[in-house]
Amino acid sequence: MKKLFGGVALLLLIISGVFGYKYYSETYITHTEYAKTPAKIPAMTQTKDARGKIVENMYSYKYKMTFFDKEGVSHKRETDIHGEQVSPLPTKTIVKIKTSKKRATAPEVISESEVPTSILEKLNAESGGK
Repeated sequence: MKKLFGGVALLLLIISGVFGYKYYSETYITHTEYAKTPAKIPAMTQTKDARGKIVENMYSYKYKMTFFDKEGVSHKRETDIHGEQVSPLPTKTIVKIKTSKKRATAPEVISESEVPTSILEKLNAESGGK
């Protein structure tokens, strides 16, 4: 009986470890992607929560950009920046995000020297040059 209980406990421990690792890897293990901000600044809108209700004193800029990962694969993503006194991203600048299967960080403006050359070429081709 003790061996059966020990075996079941070990099996439950292994199963929870597998599911825990899967959740961790899909949520927290990230990779970097790069994009160039559009020439036109999107309209500032009031921020809405997950249920669609307006959040008081919070404003957002929603961007639709093509991001490239380190392998050069493109991903169309919608990303936004929001806050009480939010400013839009500068136009035609390079941003990076860290993304996992479930989450992405806010876009961070970086210099061209921080971008791998092959990705920079794709960003310039996508946006029609510098």
